[in-house]
Formats: sequence, C-alpha cells, structure tokens
Amino acid sequence: MIAFIERIRTYLSANSESLFAGLNPSLRMVKSRKGIIKELVNSKNTGTVLGIYCPALGEGMFLTGVEDFFTAGTEQIVELKRYDLNGVLLQRDHISLAEIKTVCPFRSMYTNPVFNKKTHFAY
Repeated sequence: MIAFIERIRTYLSANSESLFAGLNPSLRMVKSRKGIIKELVNSKNTGTVLGIYCPALGEGMFLTGVEDFFTAGTEQIVELKRYDLNGVLLQRDHISLAEIKTVCPFRSMYTNPVFNKKTHFAY
C-alpha cells in the first residue's frame, strides 16, 4: 500500500495524467469543483478514504477521511481526519475548498492508523 501511495504522489508531483492510466482502471481523479464537493460529502457521510491533492497540505496526495464540510462566511471549509493512512499527522486539518486541486475516492473505510490494532506496535 505504501508503494502504491508513493507512486500516486510521484505521478501527481510530475503533473502527468497519462501515467495514471497504467495504475488501476478504477482509479478516478476528480478535478471539477462540483465533483470534488460531491466526493467530499460522500467521504464524510460514508466514512471512506479520499485521496486529496492540495499543495497547502504538502507535496503529493494524502489519503485520509473527511471529518466535516461547512461554510464559514463566504468560504467552504473542509475538516480532515488528523492522520493520513500512513499514520502521519497532517500539517493542517482545516483547508479551504479552493485549495483542493484533485481528489481520488476510494471504497476503503477510513480507520485511524495510530489506533488501528494491525498497525499499532508496542515497544
């Protein structure tokens, strides 16, 4: 899974959409504002993982979940789960909808990797 995520990050950083064709035919990149909103709401309501490409979060795509989606004044704000699927704490958990460039919906349910028994190791 980590290798797959790194491949996605590499391809997004290179801005080369044609490279996605060989990854997985069910991998769908959503770039339209209407489509992004639809996938954000779907992730929030179903608890599924969403790949988010947002330069404000850092380089590459981050696989996480949506905690909330709301309007603050004239701006639409997305509240993300605090951790990505690698267990890395996101730099920011509140981002503006305008900052999101692309999303990639997944069918997998988001589980916090920090508290997941399969990935939590005691030292």
